[in-house]
Amino acid sequence: MEEMTFMRHPDAPRPPTPTLTAVLKDTLAELDTHHTEVEREQVRLREEQEMFDFDREVFTEQFDEYLGEEYGSMSIGNLQFTPSEVLQALAPDDYDAGFRDWTRDADLDGIDDDYDRLLERLDAAFATEQRLRSLTSAIRLKVEAMLREIEAARKSYQQWTEGEDE
Repeated sequence: MEEMTFMRHPDAPRPPTPTLTAVLKDTLAELDTHHTEVEREQVRLREEQEMFDFDREVFTEQFDEYLGEEYGSMSIGNLQFTPSEVLQALAPDDYDAGFRDWTRDADLDGIDDDYDRLLERLDAAFATEQRLRSLTSAIRLKVEAMLREIEAARKSYQQWTEGEDE
């Protein structure tokens, strides 16, 4: 007996490829994973910044105490001011320069450079997160549209094959 082969009608819709659906879903899952990793890095950098801010506060307090011990308080009428208050109010750049010099002399060299590098890394992580969010959103919309098209093609194919059976 001769084996019969059926040819698909050229107008018949093609059945959707299940692997495409899986690939799209895997892509979404991978984007979510990358997004989670970026968020974890941001949390880690924020914690590092908080620790650095605490260290900087401690060093700033020590510097302010040093200035007070070195120069004493200043009075204007009945008001008392510490040297650090005067410098911060009247010459903040000079206060920062004095702090940097003091940190160098106190073996705290590089504290400002380290802090600046930390802030740069934090800014980069936030920029990366924003780009990732934007890309993820755009890709998610495209993938969801493709999944809807696949589902519509699947239904269309199913209706077409059911019509052939009748």
